[in-house]
Amino acid sequence: MHRIGRALPSALSVVGSLILVLAGPLLQPAAAQATSAGQAPLSGAPEAGRNLSAYLLTAEPGDRVWELFGHNGVLIRDESTGFEGVYHYGLFDMYSDGFVPRFLRGEMMYMSGVSELTWFLASYGAANRRVWAQRLDLTPAQLGELRRLLDESVAPENRTYRYDYFRNNCSTRIRDILDQVLGGELSAANDTVRGGDDPVTWRTHTRRLTAPLTGDGLLGYLGIQLLLGPKGDEGTTVWQEAWVPMRLRDQVGALRLHRGGGPGVPLEASRAVWSESDREPPPSRPPTRAPWFLLAGLLMAGLFWAAARSAAGGSRPARLPGALLGATWGLLTGLLGLLFVAVHWTDHEFMYWNQNVLIFSPLGLALSVLLPLAHLRSASGPWLRRLTGATLGLAAIAAILWLIPWTRQGNGDWLLLALPVCGTLWWVAWRGLPPDAVSGVAE
Repeated sequence: MHRIGRALPSALSVVGSLILVLAGPLLQPAAAQATSAGQAPLSGAPEAGRNLSAYLLTAEPGDRVWELFGHNGVLIRDESTGFEGVYHYGLFDMYSDGFVPRFLRGEMMYMSGVSELTWFLASYGAANRRVWAQRLDLTPAQLGELRRLLDESVAPENRTYRYDYFRNNCSTRIRDILDQVLGGELSAANDTVRGGDDPVTWRTHTRRLTAPLTGDGLLGYLGIQLLLGPKGDEGTTVWQEAWVPMRLRDQVGALRLHRGGGPGVPLEASRAVWSESDREPPPSRPPTRAPWFLLAGLLMAGLFWAAARSAAGGSRPARLPGALLGATWGLLTGLLGLLFVAVHWTDHEFMYWNQNVLIFSPLGLALSVLLPLAHLRSASGPWLRRLTGATLGLAAIAAILWLIPWTRQGNGDWLLLALPVCGTLWWVAWRGLPPDAVSGVAE
């Protein structure tokens, strides 16, 4: 997927990584997007498409957080005029008026555009990303209709549209236009559920495509698995999977058109790689990272345990590590908890009802104060004991929900990380630090 301007600041990318990564394309500089090849829209009559050819171009994922899901476009060539332009979608200008507030509210207004083929290929070649080109075997009438619909979509009055990172992105816009040209044959052929033991969900491809640890893959993986709520675990049809450009490429390659009652004609007349790369392709299945999350959770739990032992009866400098650890953990989890709650006042519905609010709750903000005080005083009070008990209880509820198939959210990794920490903090409050002998409270 593609961009205009420079990348968003990394902090915004982290907090809004689901919004940014799945929303996909940040755009290239506006000057690079502009072309001088605009023409009046064509009609769908056979003669209108007699000199046209069309290609579906698919770019593989890249390294940056906004490139992790690939991009695509439709190339139209007109031999009679020399026109050669790539129509693509999911473009936005982060410097436009009100962009950031709309972005955070989930009111993402994106754009369509036309780029020169040479620029399109050069930009992906420079990023070491493959570009596949599939020539579409369409009749002149269908080619004329395709060109008309594409021109209509980039007209000034239609160029801006409401974006959705799964259901109305760069790839689904092209999918829907192709399906309209084909009279519904593309949707009819893919209105099925992929077979196998594990159902394919919206989360499936996000985990798979953020699997590489190169570039921003780890950032994308962590952010998406943290912020994507239970709606992301709903099963999808093969048709819906085409929100991923490479899936649309495969669907177009597999489709056979029915013309005149004869045998099916492949929609893909030919396929070639127009931009080479030595990049490893994404895995075919999501990776298993549970052991690494569990290891991270155990390491953090060990740090809290060691800090509490050091603070219990130790000198003031020996109490500082525990105070810093407690403040950091509490602040991070508390702010995440507030985010999980606040998102319900936005249009980011794939983040609604996120069970991770039970793991990283707003109670963390209170922990960010009480834990440092307890370590600095080498004493635990009743409020800290109640609070750590509540956070452990909420995490246990999240684990129970995960064990029940019909309430399970794909947050098992985060449970493995958080449960050891929550359990250790409960131990710190009840056993690791002695009770305050004077007032009974450490706060």
